[in-house]
Amino acid sequence: MDIPVTRFSYASDSAEEVWDLVSRLYMRVRFPPPVAGLHYAVDSAATASLGVDLARCSPTSGVAADGSDQLILLSWLRGRVSMDFGRYGGAVAAAGDSSLYPPGAPGVFDMDDYVGLAVRLSPDEVGRAVEDLTGLAPGALRFTSVRPLSAAHGRLWGVTARMLWEELTAPGTETLTPLVHRELVNTVAAAVVSAFPNTAMTRGYVPGPGYVGPATLRRALAYVDAHASLPVTVADMADAAGVSPATLRSAFRRHLGTTPSAHLRRVRLDAAHRDLVAADPTGADPSLRWRRGGGSVLRPVSRAPIWRSSAVGPARRSVADPVP
Repeated sequence: MDIPVTRFSYASDSAEEVWDLVSRLYMRVRFPPPVAGLHYAVDSAATASLGVDLARCSPTSGVAADGSDQLILLSWLRGRVSMDFGRYGGAVAAAGDSSLYPPGAPGVFDMDDYVGLAVRLSPDEVGRAVEDLTGLAPGALRFTSVRPLSAAHGRLWGVTARMLWEELTAPGTETLTPLVHRELVNTVAAAVVSAFPNTAMTRGYVPGPGYVGPATLRRALAYVDAHASLPVTVADMADAAGVSPATLRSAFRRHLGTTPSAHLRRVRLDAAHRDLVAADPTGADPSLRWRRGGGSVLRPVSRAPIWRSSAVGPARRSVADPVP
């Protein structure tokens, strides 16, 4: 069954309405009234597992926030924000910077006329994706800082956030196939754990998985060939081969010089290419099972400033435009 994508656009000058929405989207917040001249606008697109919001808020305001049950990441497009998350540290962010809100951590923010692209993720989904990538048990994943590893890592996250925004807000995108949705979740999760300090980077020695024979590898390869159009995971591939995910990853690296995830992606691309080459030009599009309506899994990312050129909602208005 396809995954629905829900969208909404909202704008208000009422502090009470704004902070009620922010509390429902992200975390419960408190602010020192009154907030004179407040204006807040947001365009949002989300599935049940992840969401992305393009938000604008003015003028300067201070906020105290309770911990969130989501993993929230911000790419700052305009303005200035200072934040303090206690033991996780603090940061002062401006246009081009990225920040992570650790799940469950209360924080204090001072926001100055900002535009931000917020990505919301279920920590459980990120944990499962990281287990596929690294073998780290989902419950052992912890983020240890609000700052990315470097400015370059912050830019990497910014590109990923833009990709997610463009995928979920593309014209005609009302649903995602399970395959495309899983690819999006995995791509975003991989970017998060690559860009921000976490326990997957600092865990100690893990014993090797031992020898894996060719028959085991063949079972995994056959499973991928038979199920490439489905949202399978590395854990599914390992179950089919009769080994653990860590053992399967080691076997792929040793014998094929790649990872299970990379191999799965290559098989899917090759299959989509074969379907397109063999297609009857007068018939139905055979690539539909490899993509979602309006674009492909690998749709190019636009370089245009998204707060000027893109928005969701019926009128596709720019968030730089005045909100009625």
